[in-house]
Amino acid sequence: MKATRREFLKALCVGAVATAINPLNAFAEESTSTLDTVLSKIKNKEKAINIFPSNAELRYNLYDLFGEAASLAGDTQKKALELKGKLSFNSGVSLDMAKKTVDEILAPCYKNKSVVQVEYDSKKGVSNFDRLVYQNDVKAADRMPVLAMFYVNHDTTNKDPAKAGSSKREAIILKNLVRKYKGKIKFVVQEGRTDPKWYGRFKSDAASSTHDNIKTLPSIAMYSPWDVVKGETPKKHDGKVTQVDVLRGAPKTDKQIEKVVYSLPLFWINVNCTSPNGNYTYRFSNSFKLKTAKYS
Repeated sequence: MKATRREFLKALCVGAVATAINPLNAFAEESTSTLDTVLSKIKNKEKAINIFPSNAELRYNLYDLFGEAASLAGDTQKKALELKGKLSFNSGVSLDMAKKTVDEILAPCYKNKSVVQVEYDSKKGVSNFDRLVYQNDVKAADRMPVLAMFYVNHDTTNKDPAKAGSSKREAIILKNLVRKYKGKIKFVVQEGRTDPKWYGRFKSDAASSTHDNIKTLPSIAMYSPWDVVKGETPKKHDGKVTQVDVLRGAPKTDKQIEKVVYSLPLFWINVNCTSPNGNYTYRFSNSFKLKTAKYS
């Protein structure tokens, strides 16, 4: 069963996957906050935004709070809260998309070390990608799933309007996933030209296969010590990190970013990494289209 780009972006709105965890409902399960408490937090966050209007992170945090409030509210109030959340998120997107580079968007994540950049040692002729992603210097029991984004830092000059800014859209998606999975997943980013050897292979093999199966920039690759399709679980695996999937490309428009941020946990990350359902998962298989993958 395949899911088109349109279906992928709209699936949450029609509740296509009943067994997956709704990210907004998850707030209600994990939080003992009352609606009044969350609404008070929203007011405080709005005051902070008035003081720091150019801070995109505050607007994404407000989006989360509106989501939490919506999960606690009645049907009438819920829709209004969700709408306000989307407006807050989209205003954050506008602020981030106005930045010149991907690294500028991800600067807060670099600063707090929630996202780690791949670095290249020109003297040794190697990067630290393998150490960061495959974690061979870490005990097998302590290795974590990894989302690695491959991108172009300056991507606004592309003549194709659907591709211009695509790496920045992908960076906004990654930055919002970091908040949801802090401590559960590692986040690594590699600018395509950081490692000249890697980039050389990418340019020469982009039409077929490339290093780490990356065929276009941007892409997000998922690595994990377990592959649920092979019958492995977070508690039962050999500890060897492998690439399990690649999301190829990015949303074509800024308006689609929020839907992707909302969808990826439910469709992709939870069922592959944090909350396997014991029966099936979803994979992009180096595309922007999801399809069902049953356990072997």
